[in-house]
Amino acid sequence: MSIIWLASYPKSGNTWLRLLLGAYFNTDGQSDENQFNPIGNISSNRPGFDEVMGLDSSDLTRDEINSLRPNFYRIIACNTATDLFI
Repeated sequence: MSIIWLASYPKSGNTWLRLLLGAYFNTDGQSDENQFNPIGNISSNRPGFDEVMGLDSSDLTRDEINSLRPNFYRIIACNTATDLFI
């Protein structure tokens, strides 16, 4: 599937938008801001990165993490049956 990026400024309604999308895509109308993205909704989610990549990002430099990020997003996009909102 594909990754759909939600980008904005802090305090501009990010959480509200995630909750709205969560309710829209959830068939029972309930909302959980993390339910529509298995790694969490924030692109800098270290635990999700560590789990998918199989390494501890705290052992890497910022440049090393940034060089691995494209592969990280390819992996999660290929391993999901739905679109991902990040």
